[in-house]
Amino acid sequence: MTFAPNKTIKELGIDTSKKFRVMLEGNFEVDDILEFVRDDDDDMPFFRRLSDGCVFCTRLANLSYAERTLRDMQVGDIVVDIEGNEAMVLSVSGKVFLFSMVNDFVKADKWVTFEQAERSEIKLKESTNTKAEECIAYLESVGKITDGKIVK
Repeated sequence: MTFAPNKTIKELGIDTSKKFRVMLEGNFEVDDILEFVRDDDDDMPFFRRLSDGCVFCTRLANLSYAERTLRDMQVGDIVVDIEGNEAMVLSVSGKVFLFSMVNDFVKADKWVTFEQAERSEIKLKESTNTKAEECIAYLESVGKITDGKIVK
């Protein structure tokens, strides 16, 4: 579902910290993933295409929020299996991912393809925290940060 036509970011209450997916062609191609750059208080703010960094204005009515999928996995993402076990993505190489041991984000476990992950019903863990907040929380949980200070 795209955003309403002829409205501004402010009028639509759009969260510019999120990523966006192109749903209708314009200055970008369908399925491009974009990030917000600048708002000119009209219905065509500027966005950057993540794949190559190109910046163009585009109509908000051509976009929707981008839902992250396994195909968007990045190093540091947390994945969850159908039993609720969590692992961290330690490396991405083409269409293959290296996952950590379950609930031990430091030790490597196994390489998994997109297809294997999808068949195993592995999902990206939804998070409201930023990557930095997640990293800090993890380092605190393993005793590497105490009272906001790094422990050696």
